This record gives sequence, C-alpha cells and structure tokens, in this order.
Amino acid sequence: MRLFINYFAEPERFSPFNLLVARVVLAAYAIWKLLSYRLGELQHWPDFLFEQSLHSPFLPFVSYREYLPYVQWTIAFLIILVAIGVWRKWAAFLAALLLAHTIAIHYVVTNSGATFLPVVYALILYAVFEFQDPYHRTTLADIGRRGWTRSKSFLQPGKASRYRLDWLKWMLVVIGMTYAFTGLSKMASAQVNWFSPYNLSRTILRENIMSFGELLPAAALMIQSEVVLTMSTIATIIFEVGLILVIILRRRIDIFVLGLLGMHVMIALTMGIFFFDQFILFALFVPWDALVHRFTRGVWPTD
Repeated sequence: MRLFINYFAEPERFSPFNLLVARVVLAAYAIWKLLSYRLGELQHWPDFLFEQSLHSPFLPFVSYREYLPYVQWTIAFLIILVAIGVWRKWAAFLAALLLAHTIAIHYVVTNSGATFLPVVYALILYAVFEFQDPYHRTTLADIGRRGWTRSKSFLQPGKASRYRLDWLKWMLVVIGMTYAFTGLSKMASAQVNWFSPYNLSRTILRENIMSFGELLPAAALMIQSEVVLTMSTIATIIFEVGLILVIILRRRIDIFVLGLLGMHVMIALTMGIFFFDQFILFALFVPWDALVHRFTRGVWPTD
C-alpha cells in the first residue's frame, strides 16, 4: 500500500473519507498554530514601524492592532465551523482572507507568519471545491453515535461511484511548487557553489553559533565529512525540485515525500530548526481511507 497519494494522478477515490480527515487535521493544526501566536503584543511595538512598512496598507488604522486578539479568535471560530461542517464554504473563504490580512500585519515584526501561507491556500482551495465534500454536521453526529468502525457511510467504499478530491489534488500541487521554488532559488542565488560542501558546512556553523553558541552533536559529526555534505546538498535539490515533477508526471510520490521529511529531520538535528508544519501538511495525503478500511474490514479496492 502506498504511504502517500498522488492526487494529481488519482483525483478520484472510492470514498471521500480522506476529505473529512484532511479537513479536520488541517483545522486542528491551523487553530493550534494560530492561537500559539500572541498577536496582542503587536500593539506594544512602536507605531512608526507599521506606518513606514511596505505592509502599512494592511493596517486600516494604528489602533487596529488592539483588536487583533479578537480577529484571532474570530479566525479560530471560522476554522472550527469548517471542521465541524457548518457554513463550510464561506467560513473557509472568510477565514483565509482574515488570516492572510493578519499575517501581513504580523510580517512587519517577523516573517515567521509566512508559515501560515499553506493554511491560507488550503482554505481558499477548500472553499472552491467544498461542493465535492459530502460530509457535514449530521454525518459527524452519525460517527459519534455509531462509532468509527460501524459507520458504513464513512468506511464502506462505494461499489459503483467514485468521488473527486480536487481540493487535495491542487493542494499537493501547491506544496510541490513551494518546494520547487525553494530549490530553484537556492540554485539561482548560490549556483554551483550550492553543491560545495563548504557552503553547507558554513551554513550549519552559522546557525549553531547564532542559536546555541556551540555545535550540536549531529552538526559536529556531519561537517567532518565532505562526502556527506555534498550528498546532502545534491539530495536537497533532487527532492525539492523533483517532487513537483513526479506529481505532474503522475508517478508515486512516496520516495520524494519521505526524502523531504528526512531532510527536515536532518535540519532539526544539525541546525535546531524543526519544520513541524511540513509533517502535518504531508499527513493530508496519507491514504487514511485505505488504512481504516484495512484495519476494520479488509483490503481497500484501490490497493
């Protein structure tokens, strides 16, 4: 069984179950991430930072920053509506707009909010393809009443019908393009120097000194081998640029997704930077329908 689904190659499934899982997982992640930001602190920063910023048009008036916590909870409420299946289309669209607007204001202080962009894209795409999602609040109530293993409407694949999951199809393309742009930008800025072991070792040393004042054990071990450094730089470009290629060529994406997740693990071990978000995003493309069906009823029709 595949670990991840290339929805660009297979936008149809025997069950729309993966839409429900992806919607709930994305919503839970987005709410957790959103509420972890202390947006109310922005009102204590000097006014001139916002007035002279390129992002100043996003600030209707200076005192608007005082209301950001209320906007924050409004976005969380809208995402909850999407998760439970109430007013999904307009709630997703409005949540995306408010979140993008809030990110633009937050960007004046730090660019860490840019990691919200995949959530914004996901909400917009969900609003576009919401009509393909048959699950709503009554179906969720059915699951709670009957239990996962006894809810035939969720776990039994349709025998004659197939369901389109275009939301996940285009979300996969967005993620693939994001990685491709990242890889190509490295090539454009550093060119062939990117593949030099000294380039990567210098980056590792800089991040360790700036963040920890000393080398992490994995970093100290890695910079001792030019072969490992060179292979890491080559693999990075292959996985980042290659993902979008295998997506549009309609090939299996397992190796490239695992390679990218492995890359993020190595970055965490050697530089202390953990891209937790990517693990959640790639979880959207796990064949949850097949996994649940395998453990409850047998073999999934598409295996």
